[in-house]
Amino acid sequence: MKGRFLIFIWVLACNFKAMDVKVSPLLEGVQATVSEFENERRFSGSVLVAQGNQVIFMKGIGMANHSYQIPNRPDTAFLVGSISKQFTSMIILQLVQEGKLKLSDTIGKWFPNFPAYKADTITIHHLLSHSSGLPHYGGLVELGVDLEHYGRVNRPLEEYAKTIGNMNLLWPPGTKFRYSSQGYILLGVIAQKVAKKSFGELIKSRIASPLNLKNTGFAFNKEIVSDLAAAYTYGILETDESNLKMGFTNSEYRDQTNSFCTGGVHSTVEDLFVWSQSLWTDKLLGRELREKMFSKQADPYGYGWFISNPNDWGLDEKTHILNHGGATTGYRAQIAILDKGAFTVIVLANTVESRSTTLARSIARVLYHKNPIPANILGTALAWRLVSGGSQSTKSFFEKEEGHQFKNYLNNDYAFHLYCDQFLDLGKPEMARQLVSYGLKANPDAGSLYISLGDIAAYQKQVLEAERYYQKAIELAKKIPEVNRNVIENAQNKLNKL
Repeated sequence: MKGRFLIFIWVLACNFKAMDVKVSPLLEGVQATVSEFENERRFSGSVLVAQGNQVIFMKGIGMANHSYQIPNRPDTAFLVGSISKQFTSMIILQLVQEGKLKLSDTIGKWFPNFPAYKADTITIHHLLSHSSGLPHYGGLVELGVDLEHYGRVNRPLEEYAKTIGNMNLLWPPGTKFRYSSQGYILLGVIAQKVAKKSFGELIKSRIASPLNLKNTGFAFNKEIVSDLAAAYTYGILETDESNLKMGFTNSEYRDQTNSFCTGGVHSTVEDLFVWSQSLWTDKLLGRELREKMFSKQADPYGYGWFISNPNDWGLDEKTHILNHGGATTGYRAQIAILDKGAFTVIVLANTVESRSTTLARSIARVLYHKNPIPANILGTALAWRLVSGGSQSTKSFFEKEEGHQFKNYLNNDYAFHLYCDQFLDLGKPEMARQLVSYGLKANPDAGSLYISLGDIAAYQKQVLEAERYYQKAIELAKKIPEVNRNVIENAQNKLNKL
């Protein structure tokens, strides 16, 4: 494996010399952007960037295993989260191509115990395009499933399918788009029943073997996956002396019966690049169905791919973006194909905090001669400063960066919310309050930060104050309800639990 990698690097180096000189500034920009995220310390994983069919950058960053000090490499495997949906979509479309399924088939044939209003109306097309009306994980919550422990439970697929069958539809099938991993779970079950093979066997026989992918597949937890990176989280830790520090910890366990075909595939950046290249050929699927896969079936989704708004990536309106992110316990991922293969960006990571999508977007901006996204996050920097330098140091830092209008930092509410939770988990409500107060100075209309204040009050058993903060969060979020739907739902759920 090592020899193959060294040969690849030698060939890559030779290719750089032969390339047009215009590639050099791109490469330098990509290297600088990746280095900034690497230096920010939280990113751990592998990155690949290609121009056309030529890889121009590939690098492993951080540790695949901290216990044994094994570094990440381009051939390190990671769970790819919801990028798995691309493989599920491909298998279903292959079965359609073979005449074993129709996109118009309703699901009652495979789930006869589903209520008729679902069994007779939801089609394969609806499941592929997230237009079935099935909810995402919120549907499990409504059925009384505790999501905090949900991922650790071994859940036989037939039992899981029955649970999905009991979910209420958000609206009639085909009416609207709503991303739903539950719909893709059903697709995986259907694929297994039709092909009479396990999902792992389907990945191997229909995708990995034809493309000669070295380490792509699906495995349950008991199976050994070669060169699989361990999963970590990076955050605030308590030392033996009850002091705080920043560091890595093992991520929580997730049973693969819960992620299955919607989030449990493993792969490498090398393999995903081969996969992405195959999508422009007839190797796996004919042209007609490939065009369907890459066309908006329910805005903004095709079959297993987002067709993203370039404004969301900071790119010109004419830029065409096919992409998908992935997030499962301890792993983050993003694949983006820009302008039908002009550029490909793949980021796989083995820490929860790795911001794979942000890094991919930042690289894409560099490739199109735009300014990259700052690697450093204001909320993260302030939380770390509180831990390492104390209150006065944090105050001085904030005032200095405020004077510069935070131009060197990505300023959003998420990091403040995240580290507030971590401080509360460690029994440090006053540090949580200090952090959130800075967050509100920098983001005065962020409803999620009022949820954080409510969480602090609830932690200190100040129920009336918590209620006031949660209601304030809803009031702010309702100013832009389509953007802040999750904030509204979160605050309402917390109000109901008081």
